[in-house]
Amino acid sequence: MKDEYLWRVAQKISQYHYAAQNQREQGALVVRLVIARDGRLVDAGISRSSGVPALDKGAVETMRAASPYSPLPAEIAGAAVEFILPLNFAYRQ
Repeated sequence: MKDEYLWRVAQKISQYHYAAQNQREQGALVVRLVIARDGRLVDAGISRSSGVPALDKGAVETMRAASPYSPLPAEIAGAAVEFILPLNFAYRQ
């Protein structure tokens, strides 16, 4: 159930476009999200950097822009849950 929920979070994040300052900005990074039971984003950060500071910042901004998320399913225990999500970020027109 946690994987299904995380997949829905990733899909929602992917609907938001990162406005890169440089058209060649791209990279893989790992983000950390803490989501409250009601779907509020409690915290967002970088677990493993892409090596491009602007890209990392854009990823955090995108996670914030995509919130709130769906409420946590009953099968996921806790008032808030931390999720680790690998992302590939690239410039989009």
